[in-house]
Amino acid sequence: MLPVTFQQLTPHLAPFSRGIVKNLFLIAQALVTSRSSNMNTVKDRLATLLGKANRQPASHYKRLIRFFNTSQPQQLTKAILRCTFTLLSGRVRYLILDATTWRLGQKDVHLLVLSFIYQGVAIPILWRDLDKKGHSNSHERQSFMEEAAQLYNLKGKILLADREYTGKLWFTFLHQEGIDFVIRIQRECYKHDTLTSYPTLERKAMRRKRPVWTWLNWADCRLKLVMCRNEDPRPPKDPRKRAEPVFYWLTSLENAQVVPAHYRKRWRIEQCFKALKTNGFHLESMNFKQSTKIELLLAVVVFAYVLSVKAGEAVSDQIGTKTYQNGTSSPAQSLFKKGLEVLNATLLVFDQFMGYLLCIFKLAKPRRFCFVQ
Repeated sequence: MLPVTFQQLTPHLAPFSRGIVKNLFLIAQALVTSRSSNMNTVKDRLATLLGKANRQPASHYKRLIRFFNTSQPQQLTKAILRCTFTLLSGRVRYLILDATTWRLGQKDVHLLVLSFIYQGVAIPILWRDLDKKGHSNSHERQSFMEEAAQLYNLKGKILLADREYTGKLWFTFLHQEGIDFVIRIQRECYKHDTLTSYPTLERKAMRRKRPVWTWLNWADCRLKLVMCRNEDPRPPKDPRKRAEPVFYWLTSLENAQVVPAHYRKRWRIEQCFKALKTNGFHLESMNFKQSTKIELLLAVVVFAYVLSVKAGEAVSDQIGTKTYQNGTSSPAQSLFKKGLEVLNATLLVFDQFMGYLLCIFKLAKPRRFCFVQ
């Protein structure tokens, strides 16, 4: 069982042995310092963190592998999730559904990821390795969201998603589950189901700055098809893509005018994937091929990611502002990048890291994040 201190502070990890919990936190710190998800790279950090320079690297590697060979990988993954979200507080309004894929030897890694927006940052809350090429289907997404509903309170939230996540059965499922959504669709998608002439609505969208909409003629649920003129005249950076004069969405929201503003928040998940991959923990460098191990590793990566965001949030007043030629501005550095720098500069050994965790878990009030069931 856990030592008394951590048993009190992280009750979600109480069923697991002291060794598993210690290795969880050790791997999390090694991910932060190495900025890699490859265990061959991570193992080289353990000697410095533990102050055991004389121990062979192979011994540290075996320690890592023992953690990921746990007999209860799915239970441990969910326990880490619950532990992670005790560090967060506030209300959740937006959910984002997206996927990240890459090739790992002969395996196709396809991580379907559900995130929420916290302090302007997308944070993954559930994921599943679909272990295939191509997009997810409605059945896979429905099963995934049903699992999410067992862990989190999804009703009344606004789900944002791109054009891969469509389908009449899928939209009907979300509507019946009480999950509002703003999902982008392809041009002419459901054009024969609209109550207003599709070409007429397109011409109307091109003449106006504000969104225009019509009802879909579906018996199972009443949804709006929304169109809005693309105000950015620049051609896409990718030469394979064509310029799109009009954007199209399907939504369950009453107010169609807010749809473009809501949908713009979906970009946060792209920033999150960049942090988890090339700009942070290099998730694609992992050397696991078994889905349960990949999902467990991502749980530890998300824990390290949240620690970094929280550390950046604590020193957000130190982040400067970047001004662009068009007069707009944005933070010069993300909360994640700033927090990662802070953790690496201040927590040099594992004992310091454990002291830091004890401090932040003490500050986290039980059940203050009502989003978690």
